[in-house]
Amino acid sequence: MANRPIKSAERTIALFELFSATERPLSTGEVSKALLIPQSSTTMLLRNLCSIGYLDFDRATRLYKPTIRILLLSSWMTRRFSETGQIASALDALYERTREVVILSIQNNARMQTILMRGADRAGTQFDVPNDDGERHIRIRSGLFASLTCSAMGRAVLSLKSNREIRSWTRRANAEADSPRLRIPEREMLEVTDIVRQKGYAETQGVFRPGLGALAIAMPSPMDTTPLAISVSMPVGRLASKHDLVLDALFAFRDQFTRAHRD
Repeated sequence: MANRPIKSAERTIALFELFSATERPLSTGEVSKALLIPQSSTTMLLRNLCSIGYLDFDRATRLYKPTIRILLLSSWMTRRFSETGQIASALDALYERTREVVILSIQNNARMQTILMRGADRAGTQFDVPNDDGERHIRIRSGLFASLTCSAMGRAVLSLKSNREIRSWTRRANAEADSPRLRIPEREMLEVTDIVRQKGYAETQGVFRPGLGALAIAMPSPMDTTPLAISVSMPVGRLASKHDLVLDALFAFRDQFTRAHRD
C-alpha cells in the first residue's frame, strides 16, 4: 500500500511529460499504450485529474488535454527561465544551427536526466545506431536517464566538481551501472574530467551508446541550483565533420545564456 501514492505520482508526471512530447490532446487508449499501464488505471487517472481541474475532457472527440492550471503551477519558474533568454526557443535555434539532436539535462543523483530535447521528432528522436540489445534504434525523449560517468553531458557536469566529489559520484555511478562497460575506474574518471576542464567541453564517441557520439558543455541553472548540461548528439560517423560547427554553436549558446542569467 505504501508504494501506491508513489506509483500514482510517477504516472501523473509521466502523463504530463507525454502531453509535452506529443503537443496534442490524447485519448485514453493512447495514454494507456504510451505509459504501459492498464486502460482501467488510465481512465481513473485521467478522470481524477479532470475532477481537480488539471485536465479537460472533450466529450465530442473523447480526447483529454491539460488545462492552464498546470501551466500556472510553474509560473514562477517560467518567469526565471524567461529572464534567461527563453531557453526553449534557444534550444530550437541551437537545433536549427546544428541540425542534430539537442538535449538539456540535469544531474539526478548518480545519473543525468533529460529535461528538454529538440530534434526531428520531439516525441522521441530515433538514431539508427546499435544499442546494447543488438537493436539499431535508440529513442531519446524527455525524462530518460543517462550515465553520469559515461555520457558527455554527465562528464561536463562532473568537471565542475572537486576531485573528491568526482570520486564519490563515480563510486555511486559504478554501483548503479547496469552494464560492466559503464563502470569507470576512479583514476580514469579523474583524468577524463581534467581533460574536460582543459578543453571546456566533454566529448564521447560510442562510450555510453555504441555508435552514438556527443559534445556537451555545462552551464548555470536559472534556479541557481544544480548545473545544467547542454549536449548535441549524433551518430559517430557525422561527429568529425560537424565537430567545429557544433562546438561554436554550443559556446555561443552558453555565452548568451550566461549573459542573460548574469543580467
